[in-house]
Amino acid sequence: MTGKNYITDPIVIVEVLSPSTIDHDRGPKLAFYRSLPSVSHIALLYQDQRRIEHYRRDGDTFEMTVLTTDDSRLSFDAVEFSLPLEQIYFGTDL
Repeated sequence: MTGKNYITDPIVIVEVLSPSTIDHDRGPKLAFYRSLPSVSHIALLYQDQRRIEHYRRDGDTFEMTVLTTDDSRLSFDAVEFSLPLEQIYFGTDL
């Protein structure tokens, strides 16, 4: 065990947003994630509402999709992953 708790070339980043740090997470931290050349998908999951902001790389830019309905699907084509919002928030009070 090296003690390292991160990887150097992520393809997908999933961040659960805290109301107390949301400005930092959606600002400088998101800008940093977007600057990483290996990243294809960034998902920001809100913990105080059923809302996911999904950023998908398209060339040199990112397209954002907001998911808010239970039948919306969070899909990461770069790693062949897909899950409905209803399952992501299963067991929560939201």
